[in-house]
Amino acid sequence: MSQQDNSILIPSHELAEKLTRKIRDGVLKPGERIGSLRDLADNCGCTLAAVRNAFKILAEENLVISRHGSGTFVNPAVNGPQLRKIGFITSYGQQDIENYFEPLFSVASANRIVPMITLIQPENWKPRIKDLLAAEPESLLIDVEGRMVDLSELKKLCRGIPVCFCHRWEWTHESLDNRKNAIIFNYHDAYAEGLRRLLDHGHRRIAIAVSHRQLQPFKQQEIEYALKNNSLSLDSPEILLINRENMDDSPEKVAAALKAYAPTAVLAISDYIIYRLSDIYPDIEQIERIGLFNTHYSRMKNHEFSSFNLDFEKLWTMALAPEQRGVQYLNPEFIERQNVNKQAIAV
Repeated sequence: MSQQDNSILIPSHELAEKLTRKIRDGVLKPGERIGSLRDLADNCGCTLAAVRNAFKILAEENLVISRHGSGTFVNPAVNGPQLRKIGFITSYGQQDIENYFEPLFSVASANRIVPMITLIQPENWKPRIKDLLAAEPESLLIDVEGRMVDLSELKKLCRGIPVCFCHRWEWTHESLDNRKNAIIFNYHDAYAEGLRRLLDHGHRRIAIAVSHRQLQPFKQQEIEYALKNNSLSLDSPEILLINRENMDDSPEKVAAALKAYAPTAVLAISDYIIYRLSDIYPDIEQIERIGLFNTHYSRMKNHEFSSFNLDFEKLWTMALAPEQRGVQYLNPEFIERQNVNKQAIAV
């Protein structure tokens, strides 16, 4: 090794910690030869004495064994990578959303992670989270409905534990950019793209279907963003806003409003809402439809419609990575799937 300033040489305990991490993480596998003293000294920027001392530390921990004339090897009896416990707080049940939990389990298993899932509701979210924290997860993933959880109280409960917000961000009173860790689907641009596609196809009577009568602030922000980016507003004659709560409570009134408006296209915040609409307004089967989540509702034979796909496998892969990442956005992929004439009815 070339002469170096001793102040920049890696000490033996740091080299020992580095090798320990590689062994525990499975980078160096049981029975694998670690390399010669000279190779490690040159590659790691340390002295031969530091390498010998590092090997001594690892040997005392039963992590390595030395074989005369052959070198130093990872102890074949060493356990593989340690399991990581990561808590997952969500307000989604398994019946609420498709292709959500399965990719989480798959990604967690591939990375030797035990996901501790806590399903919360407005009446029990604090005690449920406290029970989860009592199991001492090393970090938390959070995907909850903003209207049921107070963000300041949530942050107090989770103080001191690394948190990654996943999938959505529903608190408009605090900027998402203030979060250290978040992997969020870009609903704003997905809605804007869906609306733009319908306008490009010539539609000028578009029903936008949402979940609630009273738009939550974050959802109103997303819808208004999509409209503004297409030079429209909620008051524009091209737009009729309908909601699932009215479909459930007063289906005949929703059907009458749609019949009077005669939309030539519909944009919905979920595939399920389009499916529900077909029950109360069968004419919807004859117009262009765009949904979200790319679930089985948009793939039903002879009833297909276009949808935006959320890649939850990519989401969980990014969210379960150990490094800090700041705020990142994932763009839902548009899946064109339409079995009707996309040309708008002339107005």
